[in-house]
Amino acid sequence: MNPGDIRLVWFPFSHSEPKPYKKRPVLIVGTAGRGADRAILAAMITSSAKRLAGLGPHDVAIKDWQSLGLVAPSVVRAHRIWTADDRDFENRLFGQVKDTLLEEVRQHVRGLLT
Repeated sequence: MNPGDIRLVWFPFSHSEPKPYKKRPVLIVGTAGRGADRAILAAMITSSAKRLAGLGPHDVAIKDWQSLGLVAPSVVRAHRIWTADDRDFENRLFGQVKDTLLEEVRQHVRGLLT
């Protein structure tokens, strides 16, 4: 698993949701550590028509979504991030985003930390 990969994961939602996890694609933003101590930072991807119609301040559109194997136009929600373990991910790799998109998402994430 590498930064820029799009993978499937059981992504956590609010405890008030009927199902607290949903299988969805995520963008791997970065990794740290090795083996059992490895942490993977993932950003949620959505194909919500509401999000596509009006991007929020931390939303990044994926322009080449079809070539990545996504089923619909999609957006990375850079403020919806999660630290996961290798075991949380399915083995399926959709594709890898361009370096420019990964860097744009990382800039949003860095901005959240300042």
